[in-house]
Amino acid sequence: MHEQERPERVISCVALVGGWALIGAAACAVTFVVSAIPAPVPDGRSIPLFLQIIEAAFALSMLPFCTLVPIPLLITGHKYLLRSARAAWGWRAAWITAAGASIAVEVEFWFRFVSLLVSGSPGLSYMDWHALDFSASFLAVGGAMAFVLIGATRSATRSSVA
Repeated sequence: MHEQERPERVISCVALVGGWALIGAAACAVTFVVSAIPAPVPDGRSIPLFLQIIEAAFALSMLPFCTLVPIPLLITGHKYLLRSARAAWGWRAAWITAAGASIAVEVEFWFRFVSLLVSGSPGLSYMDWHALDFSASFLAVGGAMAFVLIGATRSATRSSVA
């Protein structure tokens, strides 16, 4: 029974990790690209309509999805590692660390986002390097999470064969 569940569970967990990482990274990358458009002082930044639509679509999907996914993913991934993969403590500790890092990325993102809105000038007049940092953070943490899930599955498969 566990042998048949393993691929489906790891695929769903890795798919959630990938969705979280790619949507977060893409949304932040688009924000960085928009912030790189020169902004003449008197008139402000002239953003092409297609970039405004892309940025709005990513923001609408990223804010709820990326905020709500990390905590259930931490729990689901840990359950998967305990039950299906029967992972050793090292893999579970690595998962908790990586999933905790995803929560830290989200907390830092929201802190930066709210402080930007509270400042009264959400339309930045400078390049938003924080958006590029967040894009890299989403990808790095998502990659680490996927590595732990896949590595633990392979390790458990090798252990059960031996």
